[in-house]
Amino acid sequence: MSVRHSRRNRIVSHFRNHRTPGFALIEALIALVLIAIGLVAVSKLQTLSLFGSGDGRARAEAANFSQQKLEELRNVLRRGDFTALASGEADIPGSNGANSFKLAWTVTPDPDAAIEQHLVQLSTTWTDSRGEPQQLDLNSVIAWDDPGANGKLPLDTAKTLISPTGEALRG
Repeated sequence: MSVRHSRRNRIVSHFRNHRTPGFALIEALIALVLIAIGLVAVSKLQTLSLFGSGDGRARAEAANFSQQKLEELRNVLRRGDFTALASGEADIPGSNGANSFKLAWTVTPDPDAAIEQHLVQLSTTWTDSRGEPQQLDLNSVIAWDDPGANGKLPLDTAKTLISPTGEALRG
């Protein structure tokens, strides 16, 4: 029984110690391929992150330009200028110099409104970092509000103000 047992140990130890030539090389190549796939994925993620950041900045700039133009149209001080508001367009350079924006606005009087108001449609277009056209639309309604009348008192002040009685004492 000891002869069989020792022979079996020799066979097992032969298979444990005996490796196929080139197996370590195959293991190393597989590890290299896995590392390369991981590095490619990380670099792709970095590239997409940079494009997304640039696109977000351009979209924020476009929204800012549209909002500025809307505020400019909204803050007209004279009634004649408000009535004469017209459609138009403008080319605006971006802050970083890479993008240029085209802002177009359409002003349409609203004849059905009880007060004098205009429908305003703003469209800002630009080309993103990948060369694809982008567009941001902003729609609003602006109404005439006389800034001079806002600080005036009503004409009939007898009913709205308490007249002074002279009974106030200084401390």
